[in-house]
Amino acid sequence: MTNMSHTQQTILSNTLRPFSESIGSLCIDLRNEHNITTIDKKSSMNGLLYVESHIESLNAITDYQKIIGVSLPGAFPGLHWFSINSNISYGLTKSDVFVASNEFSKFAFFIEADLCDERHYQSSLKKLHEFTQIFRKTLQKHVRELCRIKMQYDFLFDYRKAKLFHPDGVLVSKDIESIL
Repeated sequence: MTNMSHTQQTILSNTLRPFSESIGSLCIDLRNEHNITTIDKKSSMNGLLYVESHIESLNAITDYQKIIGVSLPGAFPGLHWFSINSNISYGLTKSDVFVASNEFSKFAFFIEADLCDERHYQSSLKKLHEFTQIFRKTLQKHVRELCRIKMQYDFLFDYRKAKLFHPDGVLVSKDIESIL
């Protein structure tokens, strides 16, 4: 879907919905007797949609923490990170997407969503996707002259959404290959 033009996406929006969670199916029950009861139906269930990633080849850049800070979408000018302890830093943005970083090379992006509300779920997933893509592209633009970096996705909340964030999926990186 990301390789399509805006017009193609609009035309096919009712057919191809990469941000949708509902899985449609048709089932015909041929049994003579059946007993299906609904015990409880939730009208709302809050949860987190999240993506974990790391950036390869950052060691070649001096003072890369500041470059990463200004690359955050909606970052506050001059105030990019907050840290409670020395290991984890939190990105300060005016976005609905939260950012946590370990050593400014490993990142967790997460957003709250109502898992029972299809529209809210899709909207939250789209915001998460757009935030990570803008962050990756902006960071690459800032360091283009210094070195070539690559953001790799290591883990996400639903493996079926892996291709939405990266065409190769998750756990496809040089660092992981060398460990294995």
